[in-house]
Amino acid sequence: MLADHDDPEVMAGMPRDLGEAAALVMTHDHGLDQAAIEWALARGFGYVGGVGSRAKAARTRARLEAKGMPESDVARVRMPVGVDIGARTPAEISVALAAELVAWRAGRQRARWSPVVAAQAGEEQAG
Repeated sequence: MLADHDDPEVMAGMPRDLGEAAALVMTHDHGLDQAAIEWALARGFGYVGGVGSRAKAARTRARLEAKGMPESDVARVRMPVGVDIGARTPAEISVALAAELVAWRAGRQRARWSPVVAAQAGEEQAG
């Protein structure tokens, strides 16, 4: 993916260590979202998140795996992004997104797709 964010001036404004940078993907197009997530993973962004439903998250993960993306990279993707506060309105979703970014900056994070999270989700549904 080559776009405005690959422009040398834009890249010069980013930290040298992208492990300290966040890429939050939210476009009007699922294919563009996929490409942007892959771009952010390839560049080494420390936080890679995408706005979307759980179904979209599952499709995104499946596409990454089908392309042979390392599991360690797939596990870094946060999708759906946002602290689970039951957000429904755009304002609530914005708060949930901001809260997750703050938590990430503070070192309080875990991958949404990790086996631990999946097991916890199964326990919650069973309980």
